Amino acid sequence: MKNRELLRSDRITTMRLILAACFLSISTSAFSEVFISDAGWELSIRMRKQNLQYHRVDHWMFPPNPVPKRSRPRAFVALKNPNSKPEHAILLRYSVDARLRKIGTTADGIWTVPFLTDEKRVPRVKAGETLDVPLTLNRAALGAYLKKMYNAGFWPDAFRVRVMVEPRPGEGLDRRFRETTLPISWRPEVRSK
Repeated sequence: MKNRELLRSDRITTMRLILAACFLSISTSAFSEVFISDAGWELSIRMRKQNLQYHRVDHWMFPPNPVPKRSRPRAFVALKNPNSKPEHAILLRYSVDARLRKIGTTADGIWTVPFLTDEKRVPRVKAGETLDVPLTLNRAALGAYLKKMYNAGFWPDAFRVRVMVEPRPGEGLDRRFRETTLPISWRPEVRSK
């Protein structure tokens, strides 16, 4: 009888240890994956005889125009690697859509389907570091989209990018998806005195 009770208590102890090990492995892997810690937008500014430079922005002055401005937007994400080892071959997938508004109206626009989907491969994120990764918008695709929408009588009042770190077997999706919006002003804001 005592042998049965000892065998039973050993089984219970073993099961508890297995459950604890599973929980620790799941919680460790959830916190040790590369994740997106920040996201936003940047605009290019070209000075004479200088390379293109990008600056972080929270809105864009971009009125309807059949010939869009030369400045270009791009999104960025900050990838954080909490591991003690570098992570290699990270794949980012992203899509860009616009909130369109009829030219000449003041009502908020309506979000449309993505006009651009793309991916970006990040070869390496060092251990314990954060890496800013630019997500460029294809210049030809953006220009063609804006021209087509202008000819139809619409113009964006915001752009939105949705980005995710493609999961590998055994990884989760927690903190691996982010979306960020770039509001667009059609007119300069009136400043009160």
